[in-house]
Amino acid sequence: MKRKLLEFAFVLTLGVLVLPAVAQAGDILHIQGPSVWANFSSSQGCVETSVFANFNPYRVQFPPGSGVAQENYSVVAISQFDTCQGIQLVDAYGFGYVGADLPGGQESYIAKGLESARLKTTIPAFDQVSGNTYDVSIDLTWTAIGPPIRTNTHSHFKAPGLIVNEHFNGTNREAECSGTVDYGTGNLTPELSIGANILIVKSGRVLID
Repeated sequence: MKRKLLEFAFVLTLGVLVLPAVAQAGDILHIQGPSVWANFSSSQGCVETSVFANFNPYRVQFPPGSGVAQENYSVVAISQFDTCQGIQLVDAYGFGYVGADLPGGQESYIAKGLESARLKTTIPAFDQVSGNTYDVSIDLTWTAIGPPIRTNTHSHFKAPGLIVNEHFNGTNREAECSGTVDYGTGNLTPELSIGANILIVKSGRVLID
């Protein structure tokens, strides 16, 4: 259970880091809405592949005067490592918005009962190894395999020039995720996820220092 709570907090922290630039030091953001995430791991010969995918149709209340935004965005991270040679082959991270007017946007959803979800979109990802940017096609489906569990988390994240303190209250369901993540070299997620959740934030408070 402790690990699940930490994963829940990690995903929400990740979401905060890609919020629009309107968020500034001293701001308090209020977040509500659903989210899904999944981790994948596979190997082929000497190459080990890890993939993280996340979809956040959050509703964000910015500080007074800054308004409310519906932040429908997706995050993907891809790592490929050659264990025989000890070489990092790919280390890519991507972020993109998912909207009804974008390819696949109308097919991306999170069910109100948190029993299922789908993410279908294409987002750019920058690979730190090659210096190239790839278009990553994502088509993933989540299916809940566990009961709804109430969560109440506090987390603290620190990075250069940024300190984030969070308090979230919500519900999450353990899930399985399957589908495809591909940037032109073939499907990187041929097996079921090794960890996945469908969750909803009932009330979230983020303080940026």
